[in-house]
Amino acid sequence: MLQNTNQINSYFGTPGCRIETFTPDQLIAGNLKIVSQPEIFAEAEDIILPRGTVVGRVTATNKLVICVKTATDGSQTPCGITADKIDVSAGDVTAQLYVQAEINAGYVSADDSWDTQSLKAAFLSGPGNIYLKDSLSNEILVGEGY
Repeated sequence: MLQNTNQINSYFGTPGCRIETFTPDQLIAGNLKIVSQPEIFAEAEDIILPRGTVVGRVTATNKLVICVKTATDGSQTPCGITADKIDVSAGDVTAQLYVQAEINAGYVSADDSWDTQSLKAAFLSGPGNIYLKDSLSNEILVGEGY
């Protein structure tokens, strides 16, 4: 029986490798164990919540919405940070919420009614274990004393 000597192997694919680069978004700012849980986010017309959005819980519905400091429905108390981008424009959505983490304050998406210091204080007195941290630049320091 003759064999085809031009055939190197019988594999259906070409060997090779592929390289991809992972670039973290810098939302997570520390080594505290991250805890997330599924929550229901309320429908809001034409709203897409980016990863890192500060949310509060509406007492009457038990659903999450963007946390606004001046609200009076319970959602004025921040209870967590969105773990992923969430499209709530088509209806209520179940998605992951960070309830414990060290978060980079410079990367959160919060309503304009909040400033960083008041948001830090609200998280410390709120129901979750979210700790907002100020970020430090990773630039090389040059000059006297370095």
